[in-house]
Amino acid sequence: MSIQIGIQLYTVRKSAEADPEGTIRKVAQAGYKGVQFAGYYGFSARKMKGILDECGLKAAGSHVGYELLERGADAELEYARAIGLSYITVPGIGLENLLKPQTIDFLARFVEKAKGMGITVSYHNHFHEFTRKNGEFPLDILFREVPGLKMELDTYWADYAGVEPLAYMRANASRLASVHIKDRNKDPKKPDINANIGEGTLDIAAYLREAEKLHVGWAFVEMDQCDGDDIACMEISRKNLVKMGY
Repeated sequence: MSIQIGIQLYTVRKSAEADPEGTIRKVAQAGYKGVQFAGYYGFSARKMKGILDECGLKAAGSHVGYELLERGADAELEYARAIGLSYITVPGIGLENLLKPQTIDFLARFVEKAKGMGITVSYHNHFHEFTRKNGEFPLDILFREVPGLKMELDTYWADYAGVEPLAYMRANASRLASVHIKDRNKDPKKPDINANIGEGTLDIAAYLREAEKLHVGWAFVEMDQCDGDDIACMEISRKNLVKMGY
């Protein structure tokens, strides 16, 4: 399969707080091809790249909060370039700020600066960006206002908002840079806890097939709340993806 499977390290944040290097090594042992960061654990770029190289993992992306970019965009770009990142993703902005002129202006400038360094900038949705504003999704308005900004579609949150992920992927094929996959728990008593990939109610395989048809390079497993030990959930999800053919 052409699409590669990585993991958003936020999934295993509890383990990484105690042993970040050991956790990254377990990700590699589980069979993931790359990692998407949500912070760098205080490691220098040189140390981080060394760990990834030893593990055979690709630095496939990084979630960098909007506030962090405002405070230090240049430093974030330099770190990304030093570890071989090609993608920086803004992991969500509240509706109260998403479409403010200063937000649009900052993102447009950051996209161009990153492009000059060979780095693509994308935006990761939650559900609130699909709350209609004058008949349009704020997410669609954002992409119209910042044409160079790419999309990292979180399929779970799109579905949660009542948006059909497959149709939305097709409608945004030209800007779709990557996808996030997480599964919805079948247990109604656990509405806020993600099921392991392949053990919930969402058709993850269909999302991956569609992303592959659209030539998307990476799909990242992400669990906001694991249903059990985070390392075990990460490993089980990878095994289930292998059973799906990924």
